[in-house]
Amino acid sequence: MKKILAIAWKDAIIRFASPSELLFFIILPIIFTFLLAGGTPQGNEDNRIRLLVVDESNTTMSGQIISELENSTAIRPEVTTRDEAQS
Repeated sequence: MKKILAIAWKDAIIRFASPSELLFFIILPIIFTFLLAGGTPQGNEDNRIRLLVVDESNTTMSGQIISELENSTAIRPEVTTRDEAQS
C-alpha cells in the first residue's frame, strides 16, 4: 500500500509542478462551481418555461392536454386568446 501511495504522490507532484497546472486543475474548477451554483435559482419561484396556449376548440381533449401540461416540471402553460398570443 505504501508503494501505491508513493507512486500516486510522485505523480501528483509531477502533475502540479507548474502553477498553471494547479490553476487549471484545481482552482478554476472550484471557481466555476461556485459561479454556477450562484446562477441557479433558489426559493419557491416557478422556474418552468412559459408556454402560451391558445385553446380555440375548448374540447375535453384540449382540456386534458392543458391539464397534463400544468403537471409538467419543465413548462408552465398560460391559456390566452389568439390576439394576446400574437401581440
